[in-house]
Amino acid sequence: MCPPSCVAASSSPVCVTLSSASGFSISACCFANAVPSYVAHLEVRDDWIGKTARHNHLSVKLQQFVSDIPTHVAQSFGRIVGVAGTVLGGIFDLFTVGILTVYFMLSLPRMRDVAASFTPPEHRARVATVIDDSVVKIGGYVSGNLATSAACGVLTIVALLVIRVPYAVPLGMWAGVADLIPQVGSYLGAIPAVLVALTKGPAYGIAAGLYFIAYQQFENYLLAPRIYQNSIDLSPAAVVVSTLVGGSLAGFAGALLALPVAATIKVVVHDVMLVEPGIGGERE
Repeated sequence: MCPPSCVAASSSPVCVTLSSASGFSISACCFANAVPSYVAHLEVRDDWIGKTARHNHLSVKLQQFVSDIPTHVAQSFGRIVGVAGTVLGGIFDLFTVGILTVYFMLSLPRMRDVAASFTPPEHRARVATVIDDSVVKIGGYVSGNLATSAACGVLTIVALLVIRVPYAVPLGMWAGVADLIPQVGSYLGAIPAVLVALTKGPAYGIAAGLYFIAYQQFENYLLAPRIYQNSIDLSPAAVVVSTLVGGSLAGFAGALLALPVAATIKVVVHDVMLVEPGIGGERE
């Protein structure tokens, strides 16, 4: 049981706040009040333990440390609550994004009709067709980006396992996620893997770096152009040129939006300019 002094101390605002935050705080208060008697017993000893305690002023230092225990407990509890709040906030954000995604998918036909209603009646059918084709191309870009990132993750895991880099699976997964970001994503994915490989030895770091350089060339000039050729109907040369032009004009944002913008421009040019008037928006 707690001594009476602890019960009296627990009536102070500090102890009341701590006990409301965690039941463990009360036990900390009890221990803090009992420490002086334990230290005093040590300092009256005549053996080397007592001499050491008196020489190092153990009573003052230990009492100060123990008196801070309730504060540390409260701070730890606050950190735990903060982490829990962050996790719950992330779950709520994912749930919100999912709900909004479903909502926009269900509302997409109506949004298309509203956008087309702002055009003259004789052109609404063609405008609706252009919007539908543009949405399909943008969806193809997203699916192509996911495909290249998945390939990056799998190949990186295999390569790091072959090189015998520690934590190959999480590093490969990070490389795949970072690959979603155009231009700089591959470098963001490579840096942690190369640093971890260097902790094992310079040769491992060099091997990991060479792999990422080779994979970047493979993705930029072979894998990505072929995937985007099928998903957004752009030639490999158009994919490379669009990405370079977008990155040069607007940096990261330009590189991110280059391919969907290029695909949308192609749809607009084909359906508005190249289709003969009077066909009603049908393709050639």
